Amino acid sequence: MKTGRIRRWHWAALGSVAVAAGCLGAGANWNQKGPGSGASGVPLSLGEIAVSPDGAYVVSELDGQLVVGDPLTCETKALGIRSPGRLAFAAAGERFFVTSTASEELFAVDRGTGIVWRRPVQVDWQVDRGGNKVPTPRLLATPDGSALVLVHRRSVEVVSPSDGKTLQVHAGAREIHDADLLPHSGEIVLTYVHQWAGDAPVTMIEVLPWQGGESRQFEVPNCASDLVVMPHRPAARTRLAALWPREVPRTPLASDQVAPEVPPRLAFLAPSSCRKDPVSVIDLEHGTFLRNLPGFGPVTVAQDGSTVIAFMDSSALEEGLFREGDARPPEGSGRYHLMFIHPATLRWQLVEVGAELPRYALTPDGTVLLVDSVNGHTRVLDVEARAFRRLSGWIVQLGEYALSRDSKTAWVISDSSLYRIDIPKAQVELWPLPQAVTTLNILPDDRTLLLRGGEPRRDVHVFETASKKTRCSMKGPELPPPPVVVQRAPETLGQTPR
Repeated sequence: MKTGRIRRWHWAALGSVAVAAGCLGAGANWNQKGPGSGASGVPLSLGEIAVSPDGAYVVSELDGQLVVGDPLTCETKALGIRSPGRLAFAAAGERFFVTSTASEELFAVDRGTGIVWRRPVQVDWQVDRGGNKVPTPRLLATPDGSALVLVHRRSVEVVSPSDGKTLQVHAGAREIHDADLLPHSGEIVLTYVHQWAGDAPVTMIEVLPWQGGESRQFEVPNCASDLVVMPHRPAARTRLAALWPREVPRTPLASDQVAPEVPPRLAFLAPSSCRKDPVSVIDLEHGTFLRNLPGFGPVTVAQDGSTVIAFMDSSALEEGLFREGDARPPEGSGRYHLMFIHPATLRWQLVEVGAELPRYALTPDGTVLLVDSVNGHTRVLDVEARAFRRLSGWIVQLGEYALSRDSKTAWVISDSSLYRIDIPKAQVELWPLPQAVTTLNILPDDRTLLLRGGEPRRDVHVFETASKKTRCSMKGPELPPPPVVVQRAPETLGQTPR
């Protein structure tokens, strides 16, 4: 058993009320915003701003009502849906799906025509990895448009996007921790809350077709965490060769280190605050557990599948997980190291980060890692060179942030202010605003931000980065004035004054 590890990490298993609190979540930074539905639906109940995949419209909660807005004109339309919970965009067209925590209903909404259908749905509340209370079910819209998957606490329901009718219901083996879609195989992967067999944790993984059919289950000797699935498209050999040369003086690698492609449907289960928390490697193709690596999570993966990143703690190494030739922290080095794991050979290189457990964000092209910690400055790590650069200018931490698609710019909220990070130049610039900001998102044009916060908090401001000006603001629905209550005199109430 590992002992002595202290982590500043906000974490709560979905379905658990135990939260390891801290000032700053560590590991993979879950605060990135962008167009689309995210991993399990946009939690509008937390004040987040949902941007359609094409950027044509915006959906948010304003004054307790679901509002659809046009980012060009800031015209808004309220649809009479109170207390919106989670939202998922359809695979194509202008339809989206949203739950209401007030009426406990699921709605299909067309941007132009309004509500298409509505149906009852059981709403529950769970604690997310950031310690926030969020509603379930989680919403997963299949990329082929054939199904909408509702992930409840202990079951999965597949409904028809066209009319909301239930297509199938799958009762979970136990409480569900995480759910993922495998678009190219038409399957759902369920990660269940782990159980203990003595001192050994066991997490069950179940894979089931969303069109119906037999499921398959297998077990992983690790605690539960959010499953990280490798992208379906394999990394190009040239990309892997650039990141993983055959001769690396810092960490010698095996002669077969460069592989032509990533094994299909590889996944990683890597918790962060459990008594047993190695990096578990899983082959989803065959439903088998492959190996536990001597690091810990959470794990992040480059969009092209070329690199997997985890942590290693030099003060709590599990010797039984090392194999001959595996890289180890050098004697006398700092406590925490980033693990850059080759996805085909499962060999790794280590980069020392110091005594504080950091938090990191990988750029879309997988070439740069933005790294911060609770007491440290944000740094830039060149993934290929495995070398750090400190940012010049303002001191910021990676609160909510958005990355440009060309990986050159990061927009960051830190201490309720907006900053721009020029990633190639490693420079931070403050962008003055007339109000404090707490939430942001970005349009696909990479030039327009959506900002929320300050007074009045209910507004969503459309901010043009080129001119550094607010184009317009989306307002909530006009509410009728409160009724006038006239206090009647006692005698009109049948009372006799004394």
